[in-house]
Amino acid sequence: MILAVHILFGAAVGNAVGNPALGLPTAFVSHYLLDSLPHREYDIDRVENLSRTGWRRAAIDFIKIFIDFFGGMAILVFIAPASIPLPWLLLWGFFAALPDGISFLHYLWPDNKPLAAQQRFHKLIHIKQDKKETPWRLGIPFQIAVALAAIVLLNSHSLVH
Repeated sequence: MILAVHILFGAAVGNAVGNPALGLPTAFVSHYLLDSLPHREYDIDRVENLSRTGWRRAAIDFIKIFIDFFGGMAILVFIAPASIPLPWLLLWGFFAALPDGISFLHYLWPDNKPLAAQQRFHKLIHIKQDKKETPWRLGIPFQIAVALAAIVLLNSHSLVH
């Protein structure tokens, strides 16, 4: 699942909880829920194998991740209902993307036990597929549907005031 979808969905479920602080772990857990469903992702093999490929060769993958993350945050800012405090929306979105950030830290420090444990769990919960097994005609529309549902939920359930 791309980060922008995680961010939108995490903000929507974080808000739907009705308690800003409880929305943070809810948004975090939403990442694993979405990753357990069929979807398509762009390749970031050079980042995933950073120790072998090096920072310079991984630059294009970092650009993709940067655009994805900040694009998701920008969409969130653009569609944010006035009734929901923007800092909470951004925090919920950030927490929803955080498991992938922790995975990146694992690529940097593969021997770190807590990072390795999270990575094992992330891979375990992740849909049992190669990134390319879900066809584009299913994986992309599904993510669009999740993003649109998150936007509708955000604009219909402004529970935090």
